[in-house]
Amino acid sequence: MNVIRSYAPIGALMVAFALVGCDGETEMMDGGPDLTDAGPTDAGDPADTGVEEDAGVDGGVDEDSGVGCGADEAEVRGVCVATCGADTSGWDAALDESLAVVATFCSDAARFGAHAGDPAQVFTLRSAPVDGGTRFDLATFAAMGASEPTESPIGSVMATHAGDVMAFLGGYLAVSPDASRALFGYTVSDSAFSGQVFSVVTMDGAHTDFAADGNFDATWMSDDTLLVNGMGFDGAGSGQGLYAARFGSETTTARVGTGLGNFSGGVAVGPDYVLAGGFFDDGGRVYVVATSAIEAALTTGAPIDFEAVGVRVGEAEMLPSSFDLVNDMIVVQVLTPSFDLDGLRAYPVDAFDATTGITLGAPLDLTSGNLFDVAHDAGGGRMLLEFADGLLLVE
Repeated sequence: MNVIRSYAPIGALMVAFALVGCDGETEMMDGGPDLTDAGPTDAGDPADTGVEEDAGVDGGVDEDSGVGCGADEAEVRGVCVATCGADTSGWDAALDESLAVVATFCSDAARFGAHAGDPAQVFTLRSAPVDGGTRFDLATFAAMGASEPTESPIGSVMATHAGDVMAFLGGYLAVSPDASRALFGYTVSDSAFSGQVFSVVTMDGAHTDFAADGNFDATWMSDDTLLVNGMGFDGAGSGQGLYAARFGSETTTARVGTGLGNFSGGVAVGPDYVLAGGFFDDGGRVYVVATSAIEAALTTGAPIDFEAVGVRVGEAEMLPSSFDLVNDMIVVQVLTPSFDLDGLRAYPVDAFDATTGITLGAPLDLTSGNLFDVAHDAGGGRMLLEFADGLLLVE
């Protein structure tokens, strides 16, 4: 789940995700894909948000809708939501007409993760510089009730690194299917893009650390098995590929996939398939294999070659190498020719076959413009959309 996100400084450091970019150059990643790996584009004027003059009001009563909202609220599609300090005047025009607004949750977290449910459980990640490295603070709250939720701390993790390098927070915060573990990582600005991935037990904050160079994206294949798309992994070797770690009486690690190009991409797990992306000489690609193939690779220690055995996904749609899987839809960022964010586009996964791959449905533009940059599965057909100052819950 690696997408364009905004970064805040960590004191003298900038929290971001750095690695060899998808175009082969070093870049500062704000948790997202290489902007040169544009995928779907929109040649329209990025400054044209399509906002109607009567898009709602920031407080008071909307004369058209008759909805009375508080001083720190705005009416969006007939619902009063906390603005969280954001300009909400363009939200109605930016959201697909099929989406109904439910609520907002204000937060200054650097990263969000979500565990689908009723309500969804939101996980937050923040970082701060400390002597000898960087501290990461993990917390959680339920996506219900107050717009300014009280977060419950889970624990803190300390990353030790030299003071003469910059530390960059990865663009993902992945939650295991049973919500028992949360996964995040960072890299530093050395020649190897050294970094670590942390698996944190959400009940008590206990954590397991893995050396993971260039960890671009990561997710969970099951409650006890994680996947990392990166340039190397603890005890499993090095080189661009897909890596796995499985917890048990002993923790095992393995390189489970090769053939993912020159530089890293996204990784996501569906009901019975695994999606993995990479950047090749001719651009970004996404491949799919059956989950059973990854299980076999983890058991035998023999990685599969995605380019040789996997099935290309969305070649005609020019899917970028970075993506999310939300509500059984592959969600990608739409970029303008000048590589500005211009919306989130979703491709429904209509079917999967281990031989023929994934059948995609007609694309849906969830959002337009640059107001919302990430989508999370909230369960029950709902989504949490990230904006500059928090999350918007829609259904």
